[in-house]
Amino acid sequence: MSSCIKRVGQLCKEASVVLTNIGAIFPYENDPQASNIRISFSYPPIDELSKAANLLCICVQIAAIEKLLNLKDNHISIVF
Repeated sequence: MSSCIKRVGQLCKEASVVLTNIGAIFPYENDPQASNIRISFSYPPIDELSKAANLLCICVQIAAIEKLLNLKDNHISIVF
């Protein structure tokens, strides 16, 4: 979901998962849609890698849900 990646980075950082700089795959780290992240691993043990990947997925979900809830404040109805 666009415009969520900075929030994903913030959530991961708060959970002690270090990511590459947000927007690192673009010149001057300027991701026009704020929706891309580059994942780079430095030979962690497989159990740590699994935990970090799961946490990243959870952070993406949280950021997307937060964005959807903010849309509701703008009078857009979301039905679950």
